[in-house]
Amino acid sequence: MIGKFEPSSKICRVCGYHNCELKLKDREWKCPDCKTKRYRGINAAINIKKILIH
Repeated sequence: MIGKFEPSSKICRVCGYHNCELKLKDREWKCPDCKTKRYRGINAAINIKKILIH
């Protein structure tokens, strides 16, 4: 089960960095830890899938 307010689009799916600085208007971002480019919708979908599978 995933919570309604889970920050799935703000957590890097590669390294787990939590980017709490993101605003709703920010649709993509670069992870400062692993330097990968994140697209919020895709990133959130993959993070949610990981949560639901485990």
